Amino acid sequence: MKTTDIKGVAIIPAKTDSTRLKKKNLRVIAGKTLVEHAIDYAKNGNLIKYIIVTTESDEVRKIAKKYEDVIVFDRDKSYMGEREVADVYVNVVQHLPAIIVNNVTHIVGVQPDHPDRQTEVDKLLRENFEGKY
Repeated sequence: MKTTDIKGVAIIPAKTDSTRLKKKNLRVIAGKTLVEHAIDYAKNGNLIKYIIVTTESDEVRKIAKKYEDVIVFDRDKSYMGEREVADVYVNVVQHLPAIIVNNVTHIVGVQPDHPDRQTEVDKLLRENFEGKY
């Protein structure tokens, strides 16, 4: 496999029941919600083939559905609260259709609460593939 063979799926966990800062993923910075920043970050990656937003929120669903190529995954209530984010990723992957599972080589978690990322997702994927990250 070569780095050009990388096919990633970006999973964006975007709940709105945060205990410390309510609806933080809907906060607007530089004219966009944190969810939109996360989606745009993933969309800028040529190696990202699928983008999945996992949420319990109608507001987040509405934002995600503005992007025609974003898949919305309804998060079960048992994956809310202070649940480990890794559990959320595993739950999403366990429910992905075979057409996606069989066509990806990497899974990337994109946290919405980091809108000022400086490193492109493709660079991170290539460095991971090459054992540098």
